[in-house]
Amino acid sequence: MFNRYKTRGIVLGRENKGEADQLFTIFTRRFGKLKVLGRGIRKIKSKLRSGVCLFCVSEIEFIQGRIFKTLTDAVLVRKFWSLGKNPQKLEIAFKIAEAFDSLTAGEEKDKRLWQLLVNVFSNLNKSNLKSGSFKLEISYFCFLWNLFVLLGYKPEFSHCLSCGKELRSFDLYFSPQDGGVFCEKCFLKLPYKKRAELERTNLNVVKIVRFFMAGDWRLLDSLPVEISCSDKENIAQISSTYLSFLRTH
Repeated sequence: MFNRYKTRGIVLGRENKGEADQLFTIFTRRFGKLKVLGRGIRKIKSKLRSGVCLFCVSEIEFIQGRIFKTLTDAVLVRKFWSLGKNPQKLEIAFKIAEAFDSLTAGEEKDKRLWQLLVNVFSNLNKSNLKSGSFKLEISYFCFLWNLFVLLGYKPEFSHCLSCGKELRSFDLYFSPQDGGVFCEKCFLKLPYKKRAELERTNLNVVKIVRFFMAGDWRLLDSLPVEISCSDKENIAQISSTYLSFLRTH
């Protein structure tokens, strides 16, 4: 007889299997990230369909099968309604799920990661900001840099990696490989090949990223609205660069 397990989880992804099955990627509060098979769940009469939705909190029950864990019950606990009604929010939700899935291992319980997911989807859901606004993307960037910190990949954004002095010069250079920033003077002393690997940034962007890494979601509304277009692009660039580096190392 199979043992039954019960936990709350957030559905991060799903993949069709066979004629009517779906394989779900679920990050759970008790067991970490799981792959759970919903047998026949794509059938209209399936009793499980309403209990497992993307980017929602569900109370799930499953058994450990020979190959897959199999879903036996699912009850919707919390749905972040506005995500499905706003294309920009939904796009960001997919980016959150993709980044989280790519950096986290399976079946490693972590209450901090669970709370991070709940926080980011809650914040994204309640946002009343206009579609396309940079402020709407703040939830993603705050999530991403918090994820780096929780997984042990916090970069050094307060002092230069080389001289160790507090970052004060405006022009700075981010090194994903070294996990931090070089000041302009130290950057110019690096070999040409090394300099070519770094991402140019500046003190304004570094301060904003430090703000993200602080992890206090209540402070997001106090982030200055007027951020230059170039700084917005740079935040997106260094975030993407660091994520790509961590995915491949």
